[in-house]
Amino acid sequence: DGPGQIYLYECNDDQGGWQDYTYTVYPKEGEPNWISIYSNLIKECIFVGTPEDLIEKYAETEGN
Repeated sequence: DGPGQIYLYECNDDQGGWQDYTYTVYPKEGEPNWISIYSNLIKECIFVGTPEDLIEKYAETEGN
């Protein structure tokens, strides 16, 4: 129905690989933040960019 059921955990190999995606955030003071998203389902990086790039990418996917 709406947002929810999204949880972020610190990366831990003991979790058994049950996560669908791995998010890595690269904060740097005075610089834009960057995010990379790795799909554990298809075993590849599916996004690298700023939060604004991510919003733009999925707005295009939704036809907005």
